[in-house]
Amino acid sequence: MTIRSDRAGTESAGVGTADGAVGRTGVPRARDGYGGAPADLSAEQLLHGYATGELSPVEAVESVLERIEQDNPALNAFCLVRPEEALEAARASAERWRRGAPEGLLDGVPASIKDIHLTKGWPTLKGSLNTPQDGPWEEDSPVTARLREHGAVLVGKTTTPELAWKGVTDSPLYGVTRNPWDLSTTPGGSSGGASAAVAAGMAPLATGTDGGGSIRIPASFTGVCGIKPTWGLVPHYPASPFGSLAHTGPMTRTVGDLALMLEVVSGFDPRDWMAMPTPAPGLGDVRLHHDPEALVRGLRIAYSPTLGGQEVDPEVARVVADAATVLEALGAHVEEADPGLPECRRDFEVLWNSGAAKATEHLDDRQRELLDPGLREVIEDGLTFSAQDYLTAMATRMDMGKRMGLFHTTYDLLLTPSMPMTAFEAGQESPPQLSGQRWTSWAGFSYPFNMTQQPAASVPCGFSGDGLPIGLQVVGPRHADARVLAACRAFELARPWADRRPRPPPLRRSGRGRSRSRPDHVLGGPEAGHSRSCTREMHVSGTFGRGPRTLRARAPPAARITVLLGAVCAPRRPRGKDGPMTGGVTDSAGKQIRVFLVDDHEVVRRGVAALLDTEDDMTVVGEAGTAEQALSRIPVVVPDVAVLDVRLPGGSGVQVCRDIRSGQPEIACLMLTSFADEDALYDAVMAGAAGYVLKQIHGADLVGAVRTVAAGGSLLDSGSTGAMMERLRGGQSEPDPLAELTPQERQILDLIGEGMTNRQIGERLYLAEKTVKNYVSALLSKLDLKRRTQAAVLVAELRGRRY
Repeated sequence: MTIRSDRAGTESAGVGTADGAVGRTGVPRARDGYGGAPADLSAEQLLHGYATGELSPVEAVESVLERIEQDNPALNAFCLVRPEEALEAARASAERWRRGAPEGLLDGVPASIKDIHLTKGWPTLKGSLNTPQDGPWEEDSPVTARLREHGAVLVGKTTTPELAWKGVTDSPLYGVTRNPWDLSTTPGGSSGGASAAVAAGMAPLATGTDGGGSIRIPASFTGVCGIKPTWGLVPHYPASPFGSLAHTGPMTRTVGDLALMLEVVSGFDPRDWMAMPTPAPGLGDVRLHHDPEALVRGLRIAYSPTLGGQEVDPEVARVVADAATVLEALGAHVEEADPGLPECRRDFEVLWNSGAAKATEHLDDRQRELLDPGLREVIEDGLTFSAQDYLTAMATRMDMGKRMGLFHTTYDLLLTPSMPMTAFEAGQESPPQLSGQRWTSWAGFSYPFNMTQQPAASVPCGFSGDGLPIGLQVVGPRHADARVLAACRAFELARPWADRRPRPPPLRRSGRGRSRSRPDHVLGGPEAGHSRSCTREMHVSGTFGRGPRTLRARAPPAARITVLLGAVCAPRRPRGKDGPMTGGVTDSAGKQIRVFLVDDHEVVRRGVAALLDTEDDMTVVGEAGTAEQALSRIPVVVPDVAVLDVRLPGGSGVQVCRDIRSGQPEIACLMLTSFADEDALYDAVMAGAAGYVLKQIHGADLVGAVRTVAAGGSLLDSGSTGAMMERLRGGQSEPDPLAELTPQERQILDLIGEGMTNRQIGERLYLAEKTVKNYVSALLSKLDLKRRTQAAVLVAELRGRRY
């Protein structure tokens, strides 16, 4: 059956000849087609360069570290970088190559480790505020150990959502990770930091995990290669809470590198009692082939455009259909066929969500407050399942495995889209059309093959009309990993893509000469700089490398703070006055602001300290972990601002605020909390607090909040402001016309009030203009307005009422 496709309006992957010329060894030459930057070379190209003397491992690692310093502020792909260790390892590798005695298959090749895999000497925090930071970190996961054994240079750890629980990458600890093809979009997840790093040239090799698509989703969204191998081929330790759904695998720029890395990391490890005894056969042959027809000629390939009825974006459908015709043209027998898998989303969620519940069963109530809110909901769902539910889900899984086993007696491979859409807005669990639904609502092409444990790879096959990558998924029977990679390699040779890269993220200069990658409202912290003279680890969160200023990491941990500011303009409380707040906000520029931190979680204190200490006009003058310590130290230090956790051992942060303000009203108090609580907000305001902010994602807003309260202004959480004002007025407030708006819609409404166009709003908020247009339509509908001018008038009226 011939596969036809309509290619109008979309772009297929690659044009012209294959990536790089081929030398006599059959390996692409090091610098062909790349403009000479080692960070842009594949692992195979680097190794060829080392062997011929064209390149040095030191040169490659330096190039990668420079790329991290340049682009990580915008992408937030790395949460930890160890430049001195990487350079030391690179120098040792260079000496081995000089002697003609390289160590293993990857000697001197830079690689990153997902912050799920243990790494000896480095903290593995899993994106969670609840992970103890003092270790001990005394062993490597199998995948980390294999990379070390083969001489790879580990440069750092990449971001993950908390406990790798979802298909996008943001976490309470490290914040939002972004897609190098469009910073307003997600790189996917949970291996989103890995995919963004590979796509941006921050390291050619990256480790990933895949429990429901966590390698293939980000590979598709960022235009890189990734494979979820046959379960057990790559050993997994410590055991995943998601059980035999979870696979470990490689992520790279090219299929050759994918096969090379999989060859290195596969094989038995005694710590994984289900690990396969030997590496997959034939992986080395795949990467040495340069005849695409020989790789797929005669293969029987099924093409399922919807995998049983998934809704697919028309652009994605066209590009993937065209990719199927490429393999057909190479000599494969391709026909449209569907394996007839049963609907399994809820069965997958039974296994997945109960795993999340098990992984967090040791947490107390306070620790649970620190979890990603979406993860908390998944955990609550997981706690409702019975043993019968679990066994029913396993029965579904066994039936799916049988069906796919029989399907592959007819077909050697199965082709589908990797994802039904291109990357959507960063910081959201699901695209707008599925708002409010879990990530599993749009991952129906990926998690079924975690249920069946088959090898499944995603390779770039084209781009959408707005320039976002599209992935082709290639699925094979269990243990046929080499066959899957052979088809991917054939497609890569026929439609090369590796010479097409995302443009570097835009960097803008602030007034203080600091390099900014995106507006302050989406920048995370704490921010650690990059210096090759650093001997301590750098925990990177949001901004890494500050233009002409080179900073040392002051503290190992890095906490993320989200500050939800007052909706349009914050009211003001004059210094020394308690009670309700009035007026506008003044500027504290030009003054050295002295800050005292009070929180019983050391990770939060050190994270906030690391963030504030990078500011020229701020200094942290003291810390406390209990109410008693705070009350004894703050009156002596007399800071400008006391940043207080609402709940403290031995007392309330609100009571500390009240006591401080009663004796020293010149000290402004900024309250921190893990979740919005109207009663606590009311009590904080009445105690004279200048602000009430949430501990979650964005750090740059905290800097602005500290400056504002230091200048005598006040900040209120936008989600609770209306209820608080109602209580202050004795319950006689007017109805809030904005009650149905999301925080994003409120922000956009405010900018409409400032007279901005959709394009200007998009630039301010780092959203696509089309996304802004959708938001505007939604908020006008919710407010029952027909025109933007009516919205602007409404904003003016609300500002007059102190909105």
